[in-house]
Amino acid sequence: MILSQTICCVQKFGDEKAIELLAGAGYDAVDYNLANIVNNKELQNQAECKKYTGRILETAKKNSVYFNQGHAVTYVPCDCEKEVNKLLCEANKKSIQISSLLGIKTLVVHPVDSGNYIGREKEIFEKNMVYFKELLPYAEEYGVKIAVENMWCGDKRKGVRTGSVCSNPFEHIRYVDEMNNEMFVACLDVGHSSLAGREAQDCIRVLGNRLQALHIH
Repeated sequence: MILSQTICCVQKFGDEKAIELLAGAGYDAVDYNLANIVNNKELQNQAECKKYTGRILETAKKNSVYFNQGHAVTYVPCDCEKEVNKLLCEANKKSIQISSLLGIKTLVVHPVDSGNYIGREKEIFEKNMVYFKELLPYAEEYGVKIAVENMWCGDKRKGVRTGSVCSNPFEHIRYVDEMNNEMFVACLDVGHSSLAGREAQDCIRVLGNRLQALHIH
């Protein structure tokens, strides 16, 4: 079994030092946070981006680890929902391209509008289908699988955490099956399952071979 850890927990030390720390802690691989490159204005230039990714690839090689998974951009600073979704889509087209440079085969992408879900399930499903279908040609071109993750949100009225997009495993499989493409798979975060009041093992059984990425707490 390959054991990896998200770079986010030590990314404040810089990518190269973070990779050294995770390798030194005994991890086999690194889950890379793509927002660090996509949102870095200095790395918008394609040549600079390739130079930077080459450097962190070399650091990973020296430390006998590799990038087994990536996390796409999850947030863009904008108030307008329509503009947020447009910017997020453009950012994650870049995330897919950069993932291919880093050798990442599975990129975890959060569904959109996961923070205000209850009562809007149909609307959000349709919105996500538009979003993911725009990303899919890039996934096919660059050989990077998109893994949609189960989410949670807060119920402000009750003051509790509850399920959101894909927290119901049957909705989760609907997302994957609707896309009907081997480059679109499921990621299960067992912590998110817990917040949504779901048993992780039940979700795993329902998802079956659609499940190709795990986040374990």
